[in-house]
Amino acid sequence: MARYKEQLADGRSIDEEPDIRDTYIRDLHQLAREEPRIPFFRRVYDQLFPEVEDEKTHERATRPLHATYASALADYAAQTFWNDAEMVDIRQRGTIDSSSLTESGGLTDTVRRAESGLERDFRLLEAALQSRPEDIFINASISADNLGQSEWAAHHLQAYMIQNTPHPVAVRAFLFHLRKELIERRAAIDSRNLRLRLFRLANVFRDDEELQSNRNRPTARSTSRVIDLATDAENGGLISSLLGNRKKKAFAADYVTYYNSTIQRMREYANAVIQEKVYSLALADCEELIRVFTGLFAEITEISGVLARDIEQEKKRLYQPRRQ
Repeated sequence: MARYKEQLADGRSIDEEPDIRDTYIRDLHQLAREEPRIPFFRRVYDQLFPEVEDEKTHERATRPLHATYASALADYAAQTFWNDAEMVDIRQRGTIDSSSLTESGGLTDTVRRAESGLERDFRLLEAALQSRPEDIFINASISADNLGQSEWAAHHLQAYMIQNTPHPVAVRAFLFHLRKELIERRAAIDSRNLRLRLFRLANVFRDDEELQSNRNRPTARSTSRVIDLATDAENGGLISSLLGNRKKKAFAADYVTYYNSTIQRMREYANAVIQEKVYSLALADCEELIRVFTGLFAEITEISGVLARDIEQEKKRLYQPRRQ
């Protein structure tokens, strides 16, 4: 940044303006980790990248505060979401096996109930994902303001910015690191693709026309033929019975794979949306706090400049030779 400002002041060919968020992080690392390793910056760095002992292995490893907060926030949001009364049943929904279908009194009725349960689960999930993650994030942020410092948890941002009175230089570096972490984590999530993968599971039970039009980008979770196929497999007739109900067993195997994969991908999709939303909300707060600290440091720089000029003027006045 200093080199860029020198080029700008001298009117020389100007490099692309560096991003203060990147240069700040890089400069802190150099001042703290490379010789002569300035003590102040080394303490700041050690606060941001503490070494923590693993409870099981007892090995010490660096655990960056920004990563700790991001992980704790995502874990808290997911745990709170799934602990909601309506979500508990979806979270605890168990898998099935072929015997639960082939040995049941009525294959078609069993499949109909299972499909009804999946439809209900997905409908409830979609409704909850609309606003629940945002509510969880906002409630966590507001509730922390009403707690004492000793009550702040790892998912409270205040614990990293206020607790133990960190230096503003450390807080600003934390925010820059956090911003980068949240952007990278959010970019690694693709909830839309997970939703499409969930919908595609039903392709095996769609008719040819519907399958052809929805194969690549299905827009709904649809199993138009599953009841008809279950009925056909169940009513195989005498020949099918003599052959060991192979048709029924084949359908049961397909349905078990589809059902178990569906409940797993529903949870994966929901967790991805939760993370995507809370990371976006946290990033918006982080960007605003960075803006505030940028203004704070600009004011400090301006005040320092005024004080330096005042000191120089006072020195000149005091040491000005007196006239005889």
